[in-house]
Amino acid sequence: MLERACGEPVRKTNFRGALEQQWRRSLVGAAQPQTPAVARPITQPESPDWGSVIDTATFCGRSEELLCLRQWVLEEQCRLVLLLGIGGIGKSTLAARLVQQVQSEFEVVVWRSLQNAPPFEEWLESVLPVLLRAQGEDVALAGSLDGKLLKLMEGLRSRRCLLILDNVETIFSAGQPAQYRVGCGEYGQLFKAVGEVLHQSCLLLTGREKPREVGLLEGKQRSARTFLLKGLDSEAGRELFLYKGSFSGTDTEWEQLVAYYSGNPLALKLLAATTQDLFSGNIAQILNYVQQGSAVFEDIRDLLQHQFERLSEVEQTMLFWLAIHRESVSLFELNEDLVTKASQRRLPDAMQSLLRRCLIEKAAPTPLEAGEQFFLQPVVLEYATDQFVQCITEEITGQTPGRLKTHALLKAQAKDYVREIQKRLILEPIAEQLRLQFGHSQVLEQRLKTMLEQQQRQAPQPDYLAGNLLNLLVHLQSNLRGCNFSELTVWQAD
Repeated sequence: MLERACGEPVRKTNFRGALEQQWRRSLVGAAQPQTPAVARPITQPESPDWGSVIDTATFCGRSEELLCLRQWVLEEQCRLVLLLGIGGIGKSTLAARLVQQVQSEFEVVVWRSLQNAPPFEEWLESVLPVLLRAQGEDVALAGSLDGKLLKLMEGLRSRRCLLILDNVETIFSAGQPAQYRVGCGEYGQLFKAVGEVLHQSCLLLTGREKPREVGLLEGKQRSARTFLLKGLDSEAGRELFLYKGSFSGTDTEWEQLVAYYSGNPLALKLLAATTQDLFSGNIAQILNYVQQGSAVFEDIRDLLQHQFERLSEVEQTMLFWLAIHRESVSLFELNEDLVTKASQRRLPDAMQSLLRRCLIEKAAPTPLEAGEQFFLQPVVLEYATDQFVQCITEEITGQTPGRLKTHALLKAQAKDYVREIQKRLILEPIAEQLRLQFGHSQVLEQRLKTMLEQQQRQAPQPDYLAGNLLNLLVHLQSNLRGCNFSELTVWQAD
């Protein structure tokens, strides 16, 4: 095991201290008179080690993003840069194009994908030989994990290196925001060391979730930065379509279509194929189709499902509430919606986590609004609504109310047009699916009334269950004459 100057073994708790001691010793040595040495030839950059080939053939737009990232990496020499964005937004492609442009400025370039969540030591053992070989050192990897980490940091300090970690979200546990998977906790140690310890290299991360260490280190005047990647503009989105073939549409139609998918390159590629196959390349026809509420095709659904499954319970709660509201909403309004004090306490952390996952967005507050407003992109909104409808349908079928208690199917005091949208996109699809499952309206009505009676026999509950069941019965045009609704807490009944 490696030792510090005092003879103490290097462990996780003193790893940073060991690095700082070695750095100080190198500074002291540099300040002392040196014996003239034989000049060595300038080392030529190593060929980039990509690990796997990244295709940038269909790269479109992003000139401003590239300019900013080049400035951070080359001119400001940031040590830790995170390229953050929702799935399919083009993080890996942009990172690859950036590396192609700046690789000549680095002596060593190593790209590794974390798609399969390799344990940290496995990743380290794949990268360290490249750095050691570039330094002309023995590539044998004998020694402890701490020793290998120290060797890696020495390599980042002695040579100008660019390390890329793609798909960093995979090293986190699903349902636990920013919690590392077993065997991956040392990645956090790496991020912290790279951001804090002086060296001349850069670690570039791409991911859908922000590591806590990056959040603590980043800042405009610091060497750690986060670039939040947004979608393509209308012109770049249209150019991406043209790689698939010929399309016909007006400028306005193109703008509306790209905006509806928030310029997500992967979604647009999938949509281009669908437009060719089903609508003969006619933009007006596909636009009309998606504006009727059919924007989430199967491939896009799979993309969103993967990210949705990684959310914690409270994060899913907030995503569903944003889908119910249909419009931008403040933290104060969301807090008023929540049933339990526990959910209210966890609200700020949940919203911050959803922002880090790029699943929600912020709108600047107007003079009439209190605080920042949060909303969902159209495609995410449609997907979250579909998931909510499916969840409620299953709860009624199985008589296992969960979201039925914690979420309102519609807001009785919402603006008229919002309430009508809630009826059309939430109440009606639930009623339609239930009719198909129960086969006869009277059977369905009896199920809803039975659930109300079960609620009556319990102690009064401050939740949305009774109001939701009443709204469904009214929507089904049930005959409620003579029904007894006493001993029920009724919220948001229209």
